[in-house]
Amino acid sequence: MVVCKESCGRWLCQQALEGKNVRAEGYHMLMKELLTEAERSAHKPQQRLIFLACVALLIPRLGLYILRYFAQLMPLLLEWAHAYDEKTVVVALWVLATVVQHAWPRIEAHAGVIWQHLVQVAKAAEARKLDRGVDSYSYNKQQQEEQGRAQNGQQPPGKVFGDDTDRQVKVAADVAGCSDRSFAAVLQLLNVLKQCGSETLYLAVAATAQQQQNGVGSSSSIARMVRCIFGQ
Repeated sequence: MVVCKESCGRWLCQQALEGKNVRAEGYHMLMKELLTEAERSAHKPQQRLIFLACVALLIPRLGLYILRYFAQLMPLLLEWAHAYDEKTVVVALWVLATVVQHAWPRIEAHAGVIWQHLVQVAKAAEARKLDRGVDSYSYNKQQQEEQGRAQNGQQPPGKVFGDDTDRQVKVAADVAGCSDRSFAAVLQLLNVLKQCGSETLYLAVAATAQQQQNGVGSSSSIARMVRCIFGQ
């Protein structure tokens, strides 16, 4: 399935999923097609955002059956979590959180790797914040501009999933006190991972915390992530 516009891709997915049961072959045919197309155009921001928007609709229908596609899906999501454009990063982390929610019984084997990737994403977000000089004022100004557009019936730029997801990302950023949405998405994913009770995750976080105490790769963002898991 080749789609040229995000809205078209979402519409096709909604039509394909309507009325299907969780074991319907149509789900799996659609997922295979999406993954094939995503691997072909993984380097194209617009195409990967179309894929993310579509697969976000598909994952809840597949539930635990999403495990069939981990070998193809996880590398894509983890790669896009390090993309140059923040929009891809945020949405990839959001979809990854959805995957964790629906495949949590088998996340134990992947939790440590996910943690290591999130550490790198957080460091990149912190560096980006310093490079751009982003502060709470600029973030609040951006929020006010988006609220003004919403009141005028305009769509904020770069919207992917629609009102519900966009609102939740904003709420997560506000609650976390973040001026960087990618780091807010990191914290949100960590909260989902924490609910899985993964021993592998706790071991990986403990190792990172020890490195922080030893001054290796010290970072306020990483320290906050450790507190998110251990509740310190």
